[in-house]
Amino acid sequence: MIVSGGALTLAAAAIGLLVCSGLWAHWRYRHFSQLPAHFNASGKATRLAPRNVVIWTPVIFAGLLFTGLLLGLPPEKVRGDPGHAVILASLVLLGTQAFVLWLIGRWARGQT
Repeated sequence: MIVSGGALTLAAAAIGLLVCSGLWAHWRYRHFSQLPAHFNASGKATRLAPRNVVIWTPVIFAGLLFTGLLLGLPPEKVRGDPGHAVILASLVLLGTQAFVLWLIGRWARGQT
């Protein structure tokens, strides 16, 4: 194994939090068939997509990213500690998900 146990624990926790945020968002925005899938620089929604696509794409992406990092990265290609990449990816994905859910919440309040 080329990644430390702490990094793996953080990655598992990040995926768990992303799944929980997906479940929450799916329940919270259940009355919308479509949600914003893209925002412009000022934070206004510019494109809508089906709710399931918007909510579950980050969770699937995170799972694929971590699987690729952990299983598909040959040890001879590693330069430095791969645990740092896993930790950074975990934090970036959680921060991004929180920001997107905040933007969607702001958009949803404007729809009612």
